[in-house]
Amino acid sequence: MIRLLRIEAHRGPTPFVLPLLAVLLAISPLAGDLTPVALWLDRSVDVEGSVQITGPFAAGVAAWLASRGHRRRMDDLLASTPRNPWTTALATWLATVGWMAAFYVALAIVYLGITATQATWGSLLWWPVIAGLVAVVMCSLAGFVVGQWV
Repeated sequence: MIRLLRIEAHRGPTPFVLPLLAVLLAISPLAGDLTPVALWLDRSVDVEGSVQITGPFAAGVAAWLASRGHRRRMDDLLASTPRNPWTTALATWLATVGWMAAFYVALAIVYLGITATQATWGSLLWWPVIAGLVAVVMCSLAGFVVGQWV
């Protein structure tokens, strides 16, 4: 399963989509909220708000990868392989969600790292950041399910 996961992580289109996603987040209103006056609650909610851009990308890439075998007319070939089809689908989804979750965590680290240098009191609120991560995972799962059915 680890080898299959590694193959899926390398051959998927997700690493190529992440720079575009970073550019979109850089020109979004999220980047405009980096004023010198920093409040931890506002910045934590801003990180969670990045799911409005990250979530559809996660769903789209997951749907694209879920329907890859059918689009390339490989259904008969994949049916004859000795590996369980659910295992390959799970590896594809885990690779996609791994890339997107890593991107979200990196975004949160950078954004909250900037906040740590600007905030004068208080501390990080974890619940919005964790809720955003769960939302990215669920968007990816929803996109993958839609891609498998369509």
